[in-house]
Amino acid sequence: MISLDDVGAHPQPPAAGLWSVRFGLYLPGVTYNKDYRLKVRVTHEADQFVRGIDPQEFWMTWINGSPLDLWTATVPFVADPPPSHFGQPGRYVYRYQLLRSDGRPIAFWFPDPFARETAIGTLSAFTIDPQAQPFAWSDAAFVPPDVDQMVVYEVNVREFNTDFDGLTRQLDYVKALGVNVLELMPISNVKETVEWGYTPLDYFAPDERLGGPLGFKRLVNAAHERDIAVLLDSVYAHTHPEFTYNLVYEASGETNPMLGRFEGEFFQDWAGTDFRKAFTRDYFFTLNKFLVAEYHVDGFRYDYVPGIVRRPCRSGVCRPRLPDLPTLEIDYPVSGGDRTQPNHPMRRASPRCGGNYGADALELRLAERPPRPRERDGARRFRHRKAGPPARSGVPGLPLGTYGRR
Repeated sequence: MISLDDVGAHPQPPAAGLWSVRFGLYLPGVTYNKDYRLKVRVTHEADQFVRGIDPQEFWMTWINGSPLDLWTATVPFVADPPPSHFGQPGRYVYRYQLLRSDGRPIAFWFPDPFARETAIGTLSAFTIDPQAQPFAWSDAAFVPPDVDQMVVYEVNVREFNTDFDGLTRQLDYVKALGVNVLELMPISNVKETVEWGYTPLDYFAPDERLGGPLGFKRLVNAAHERDIAVLLDSVYAHTHPEFTYNLVYEASGETNPMLGRFEGEFFQDWAGTDFRKAFTRDYFFTLNKFLVAEYHVDGFRYDYVPGIVRRPCRSGVCRPRLPDLPTLEIDYPVSGGDRTQPNHPMRRASPRCGGNYGADALELRLAERPPRPRERDGARRFRHRKAGPPARSGVPGLPLGTYGRR
């Protein structure tokens, strides 16, 4: 099982005045005994483009016997002499390099698939901040609307108003439309500058160009204060070609623990996730639990469900690309009070397919009961348009505007 305590970059409080950072990465099947070596390359963001200041390189250790072949290193951040900023508080960028024991590169660089922050492009990131405080959530009383009461507004954050903070400033306008659910088009990190988010590179980090982790938390908290739930458009059927679990295994030739051929009528040469593989299911279920706990999101809409389950469905029964799994309940507190209580709406994962309910054991449900067969038809959806003539909403009492019913 994936443990987020093992992977990613974890700054450690100073011991004797010295910060350290623990790095961890799962690479199933890529081991020291097969003549692989792994290093992490780190630089302070202020030094990133300074001639003569090279990234610091640190060798990772393979943990023999770890079920998912964990590589790890704990790095003391000893301050370098000026003009370098290494060892000082601030934001750092990093990525990994896979080599043979004789120094020949296998994968010259690749990002951290568990990074909690990212920089532009294929860089992962973390921050050393001695003054950092936990985010001050104020949404403990919020409860998402029931499915048949939802009025959903689908929005591209960047095109709506630049970034998370821009959308936050317009929440009163959105609420005045009668909307009680925001469905955000993909916000995970992507490589390209002009991208709608449908070729994800890093799943655990909200895109830096949209405002990063703090900007997203501010948006969700402000939405909940206005009784607006937040859903994420989640791209779990395919990835960017430079996603770590594609790039590393293509370069090394080892059996891929997560990806295969994209199950779609387009992007035939792109990497597709294979939900018959245990690591794939574990990765995305861990991701969903993280997004619920860390960012208080209220649910997920899955992009391109045919890439996750096989079709067609007959008599309401699908043939999933993964084994039947029992219903799971997430029994820890998340936004909206203590959701461990039996009389409180819980997020659930249940084997079901078709439409927005098609991700089998990956869907974390909003309601305290499974949806009725056609319940989702009662949810009204609005989609943000960047330009175009005003359209009637089709909902009595709502004004005209650049939105439309679909």
